[in-house]
Amino acid sequence: MKSNRYIRLGSARRSLRFLKLLVVVAILAPALANEKPLLLLEDGAWSLPFLKSGAAPDLTNARFYIPAPIPYGESSIDYAHSGYYSPFSKQMHNSWHQRHWLGTDGLGRDVLSQLIYGCQTALWVGLGAVSIALLIGLFIGGISAVLGDDQLKYSRLRIGLMSLIVLFSIGLLIVLPPYQVETASWLEVLSLLGFCLLLSLLLFGLSHWLLIKWEKKAKPTLKPLALDLYLNRLVEVIESLPLILLILALSSLLQGGLASLILVIGLSSWTGIAKMFRAEILRAKEMGYVESGRALGFKDARLLMVHMLPNALPPILVKVSFGVAAVILIEASFSFLGLGLSAEEASWGALLAESRNNFEAWWIALFPGLAIFFTLLACNKVGDALSNSRK
Repeated sequence: MKSNRYIRLGSARRSLRFLKLLVVVAILAPALANEKPLLLLEDGAWSLPFLKSGAAPDLTNARFYIPAPIPYGESSIDYAHSGYYSPFSKQMHNSWHQRHWLGTDGLGRDVLSQLIYGCQTALWVGLGAVSIALLIGLFIGGISAVLGDDQLKYSRLRIGLMSLIVLFSIGLLIVLPPYQVETASWLEVLSLLGFCLLLSLLLFGLSHWLLIKWEKKAKPTLKPLALDLYLNRLVEVIESLPLILLILALSSLLQGGLASLILVIGLSSWTGIAKMFRAEILRAKEMGYVESGRALGFKDARLLMVHMLPNALPPILVKVSFGVAAVILIEASFSFLGLGLSAEEASWGALLAESRNNFEAWWIALFPGLAIFFTLLACNKVGDALSNSRK
């Protein structure tokens, strides 16, 4: 048993080192693969061209420069080597530095640089989407478990009016911002989103003030709001929908791109975290320290944030580690089907999809497939180690 445990811990450590390496590669991608030099001395001035946008500078008059280890960027095309050059093919270069070590695709893009920038895409999508899902899941699962079905008591008029305002706000957020207009910038979309949220808050505030005035005079019978029941039904409805169809439906409301993909996957993947966090909070509510805190007069918000949340986080971290692997696989699947990122953005799934155009180009399928396989394996190994550490 001990030897098996040490083997699992060793594989988890190696997996964690591999994930750290991926993070370093993703962060340093512009410095590792770029057609622009890292450091340039021209006309007596030093500059860092790889950090600047635009075309690569002319190096004929440069007094000194340091090229990137891989002299090909994310969208660099080598027309002399277009049409699937394998890693072992004879290449028309004057130096080993310009060689395509993992070959090229049909357009002449370097496969190694595509893998490096695809690593950056996988990291941003995995961490970004899981962070959004984590925030939504913790919020909904927490208020569902803490407030339950009998903590909030309102009149029927208040419940009905608030429900109408919520539906109106959701419809406003879907219809008003120009998600699909290509000429609309993200600043315009965010400005309209802020306007919608502000209008919703004003409606909530006005209706709340009017209801307080009415309830003081009419003194209606207060009914408990079954918040836990409603939120559980919401989770069940979302989980009953196929995940791919849900992501496609949300993607139709937004422009294409990395930010939209992160947002869509995050908004579609929070239900599992919400259910697990709710279960952990319900278990923690029966503990003695929570009862002692209530006896001391602590509010529910303090009990949740200070006492119950730290004890409920370990199983959530296990869920997050598996969630990162699932999100990376979703992004690769959508890019493989041509439904994910744009053609200018590198992705392991898009690179893998190009192998369908030429079955003899084995390197196009092999290297991104191995990258996806080892990344998912590392995430799952870390998740298994975290899960076993709680036993």
